[in-house]
Amino acid sequence: VSPLYTFFVAGASGLFGDWSVLFFQILLTSLVPVLVFLMVDELTKRLWIPYLAGVFASLYAPSLFYCSLLLPDALFNLTNLIMLFFLFIGFKKSSFWCFLFAGISAGLSLLLRGNVALFVIAIFLYLLTRRKLRRYAVAFVLPALLVISPVIIGNIANGERLLLTSNAGINLFIGNNPAATGRYSQPPGLSLGDDLVGKKTAEYILGHKLTYSEASSFWAKKALHFIIDNPGKFFYGVVQAAHILLPQIEELEGRVPTVVPIGIDQDPYIR
Repeated sequence: VSPLYTFFVAGASGLFGDWSVLFFQILLTSLVPVLVFLMVDELTKRLWIPYLAGVFASLYAPSLFYCSLLLPDALFNLTNLIMLFFLFIGFKKSSFWCFLFAGISAGLSLLLRGNVALFVIAIFLYLLTRRKLRRYAVAFVLPALLVISPVIIGNIANGERLLLTSNAGINLFIGNNPAATGRYSQPPGLSLGDDLVGKKTAEYILGHKLTYSEASSFWAKKALHFIIDNPGKFFYGVVQAAHILLPQIEELEGRVPTVVPIGIDQDPYIR
C-alpha cells in the first residue's frame, strides 16, 4: 500500500472532490514527456531527437493506460524520471544541488513503491566508491531518508514494525499458496477488495487483533512454509514465464505463445 498515493488521493478528493484525483494525476503525468525531452536534450546535439523522444513519450501506451487508473504507477513513473534526470545532471556536472533534488525525488519514489530502495542503495554505494563523487553520497541519501522519515516515525508511533508498507507478506502469499497457478489469482478465503493486506482474514484465523506488521508476518510465514513444503510449485510460475526472458527469434524456436503470470496493472509493460 503506497503511503504517498494514499495521501494524494485523500488530499485531492478531500479538497476538490473525487473527480479531481484523476484530473491532477493526468496533469502531473503530463510532465513525463517534458522530462524525457530534457534528458534526451542533454544526451544529443541533434535538435530534432529530443522533440521526437518527447512525442513518443506522450504517445506511449502504458503511460496513457496508467493515467486513467487509481494506481500509484503513474506518479511512480514521474518521480522516477525526476530522480533520474537530476542524477544524470548531477553526474554530468558534479552538482551538489542536483544530487540533493535527486534524493528528494528518490524519497517520493520510496513512498510510492518501497522496492526502489535497492536502486537508492546501489547509487549511494556507487557514489561512495568514487573519490570525486564521494561527497555527494550524503547529499543524495539524506534527503531521501528525511522524506520517508515521517511515515517511518508514524508507523513506529502506532506500534507497527514497518518501514513503509505492509503488503509484502500478502503479496508473497498470493503467489505461493495451495491454489496458486502461476497467474495472478485471489487465494480462496481472502477478499482483497475490502481487505487489501489480508489483516481482517488473518485476525479471523488467529482469533485476535493484529497490527499490520503482524498480519504481514502471518502471511509471509504461511507462504514460506508452502515454499519449503512444495518447492516444485514454487518454481512453477518462474518456469511458466521463462520464455519472456528469451529473444523470440528464429534461432530460438521463433515466436512462442507465453502465459505471463502478472496482474492487469503490469500487463502494459509486457505488451
